Amino acid sequence: MKIESITWTFVCQAGRLEREASVLAASLRQFLGPRAHLIATLPHSSSVTHDDAFESITPAVRAFLQELGVRLTPQLNPLLKSPGTLPDLLMNKAYALKADPAAKVVVFLDSDQLCHGVPQWTDFAVPFYGRAVFFSGAAAMQGLWEQAYEACEVTMPNHRIVVRKRDGTHPPIVCPAYFNSGFQAVHQPWIEPFVQQYVDCYQRLKVIDLLGEARYFTEQVAMAIAVAKVGIPYQMDTQRINESFRHYYSTSILASLPQHSRLVRQLCQVYPPLLSILQPHSEWDGVLSADHSTSSAS
Repeated sequence: MKIESITWTFVCQAGRLEREASVLAASLRQFLGPRAHLIATLPHSSSVTHDDAFESITPAVRAFLQELGVRLTPQLNPLLKSPGTLPDLLMNKAYALKADPAAKVVVFLDSDQLCHGVPQWTDFAVPFYGRAVFFSGAAAMQGLWEQAYEACEVTMPNHRIVVRKRDGTHPPIVCPAYFNSGFQAVHQPWIEPFVQQYVDCYQRLKVIDLLGEARYFTEQVAMAIAVAKVGIPYQMDTQRINESFRHYYSTSILASLPQHSRLVRQLCQVYPPLLSILQPHSEWDGVLSADHSTSSAS
């Protein structure tokens, strides 16, 4: 798999996400090089025009992403109302996969990630490549999988995965293949049918409110069932993906990771506009400071 064959896409929205997207874009450009195709999708509802979606991004962020060679692409999410609410906003991920019909492979990345190494390109040879779900997502679905698959009118596969809590404080959970939706690498011929089922399964699960107070995970469950329903051959390799991409979730967690927060500061030196984007916002203070009293395994 050649780097020119892959498009890397992520969501950029006004506020926190546009700053995270700026950091992610800088890290992708730093490690993937000038030939990598990067697209920032600007999700919007049907009541918002493409131009309004484009103008909603802070001018400094727009200019920085364009300087990096990132293509800014307004992306309609017809599920969004105005204003959008969770978990409908999370379905921006599904529609972002359609950002580049010319790409052989489209990789969607949650914006709160950091590229810190060059991936193994051979890993992208399989039609669907992703991380396993984290423990919290697996715990939310205990005892609900048969009902979820029944709602989506598909037979639950026999294959099972084991999900463990990192600190070992809870027994492992056995469940059907269940991915973290923050990293999805999908081959082009599969994208249209996959997204169609992704959306359909999401809407079915939303109607029955299967997860109740844990409905935040509805989109992620829909993705897992869509993989099974479409029959995409897949590979799940969390360790390999983590060798190149760190999902940090919040700037407070990122600040506790010396290696990765140091990388952000280095990116600010390489790309001075990035520092100007982050510095006015206090949530980035801990990351931008060189003093770290805590550490965490990467």
